[in-house]
Amino acid sequence: MKRETTRFLMSAFILLVLLPALTLGVAADYNVNVSNGGVTVKISGDLLQGVPNPPLINSSDPFGQIPVFNLHLEGMNASSGTPLATFLNAALREKTPAASTDQIVFDANSNGTNYHYSLKFDVTGISTSRADTRRFDLSWKSFTVSDDLKTAGYNVNTVLQTYLQSRILQLAQLSSSPPRSPITHELAWWWNGRKVDRQSIGALASDTSMLNFTSLTSPVENWKIINDLDHAAIHYEARAGFNLTFADRITEVGEVGTFWTNAIYYLKTTIDAPWDSVASGDILIIGSSTPWSTWLMLATIIISVVAFAAITFLERRFRGRPRVGRRIEKTRQ
Repeated sequence: MKRETTRFLMSAFILLVLLPALTLGVAADYNVNVSNGGVTVKISGDLLQGVPNPPLINSSDPFGQIPVFNLHLEGMNASSGTPLATFLNAALREKTPAASTDQIVFDANSNGTNYHYSLKFDVTGISTSRADTRRFDLSWKSFTVSDDLKTAGYNVNTVLQTYLQSRILQLAQLSSSPPRSPITHELAWWWNGRKVDRQSIGALASDTSMLNFTSLTSPVENWKIINDLDHAAIHYEARAGFNLTFADRITEVGEVGTFWTNAIYYLKTTIDAPWDSVASGDILIIGSSTPWSTWLMLATIIISVVAFAAITFLERRFRGRPRVGRRIEKTRQ
């Protein structure tokens, strides 16, 4: 009886206290993990050029060359007064004034055509406690760092603007050929899948940066929700990034061919949280790791078990006693 009661109480404690803290991240390029232990951000971005898109197109060309480099920043090199930490904190506080970054780790590399970076940091100062819940302000998720971030002489933020914009502007100055020319060039530009005028390309390219997440401004409660009951988690999902594509459709003596040039930067974004989380605007509400209601439930279970054991013990003890009246009668006889 005692062993079974102990096992039951331990199982109840693990289930009620530890289960809400379990989360499992799904594959994402920009991932925010929220738990009672804090908030961790991991971003892994790729600026790709000349990306084929079959069956529409079989091949594409890059806009230009990016310097070849390989960089790593961590600990004191990535924080404590360096531009990266300074710009990150300023960008987050524009959205959430009390937000602050910590434990920054940054890597970046280029092979001459494509650029890759990974950024990891913790976010503090964005949570408050109320009753047995914690509220996290995630307004900072759409932060934007528009400044040039130079490390070892290389620009790691406004990559497209710094290294590719000159060629993009050259192509944007070209116009389609007049009708009935022996060789005609029909030129077109697309920005994020939408056809745009060539005169707007310069402004669009100038406004791009790798750490620009304004497309995530929509409140978390409007994001796509994915329930993961198997792992006691919930995921909020959205998209970020850009796609710049240029097409040159050439017609010569009845022969038609199209040459494509593009630069693509897409990010799948997810916010991972415990299964009992609720989003209200950009506020994510989750149960605390040891809420008072859990302790109250455990106390109720313990009191009930103790009371049951006491009643059982007393009942058995009284049953085992001989009745005094019968003893007296037997003695007289």
